[in-house]
Amino acid sequence: MLKKIEMNDAQVSLSKTWLGSDCTPYAYNNAGIIWYWRLHYSGVPVKSSTKLNPNQLAQLDQLR
Repeated sequence: MLKKIEMNDAQVSLSKTWLGSDCTPYAYNNAGIIWYWRLHYSGVPVKSSTKLNPNQLAQLDQLR
């Protein structure tokens, strides 16, 4: 199992440009999965994830 890497402020700011301002990313892994919180239309935050492309993963790793 791949370990989640907690994101720092620089990584969060960068990944918000990919995910949108309504998302709050908090972790990713070396396989390129990023996890984030997004507000549901009801106002309740829900967890979600998506796959990063190799370039995005490399950018996050550079900011570690």
